[in-house]
Amino acid sequence: MFKLEKLSERWMTRSVLYKHLDDSEFGNNVDRTIYLTPLATMDINKASPVALSGESVNAIVDYLGYSETGYVLFRNSDHIEVVTPRLKMNMDAMVEGFDFYMLKDVFDDQPYVGVVLVRLGRFAVVLLRGEKIIDSKTQGRYVKNRHRAGGSSQ
Repeated sequence: MFKLEKLSERWMTRSVLYKHLDDSEFGNNVDRTIYLTPLATMDINKASPVALSGESVNAIVDYLGYSETGYVLFRNSDHIEVVTPRLKMNMDAMVEGFDFYMLKDVFDDQPYVGVVLVRLGRFAVVLLRGEKIIDSKTQGRYVKNRHRAGGSSQ
């Protein structure tokens, strides 16, 4: 039996993650890359990449629990790094060696996101694609008999 120990947890931007994964020292030491969908994290007994990867990966996925987006695991000889993607992994896979192309595809996918903010009779609507603003609209409406400070007029 082995001991599970969480060494660190970091939130990374896409560019910082890519830089970390492109590090040749990191990539050269990875002996297996495992991609897991949310369904695989729900029931690890049905996830073939987990079953084929041995006890250590099985224990880590069991420890991590369910993820709405899945996981990507990079197995090294002495530790396993786990990435939780921002969007859902769409396929389970196990690749010998270092491979982050499926993860890169998920991070490079640019979904449309709509944001609506409403406060005190004013609103803002923004349409984003990835991190870029596609369109926006702001407006404040007139509220009868109200001062800006919140009081009423005579």
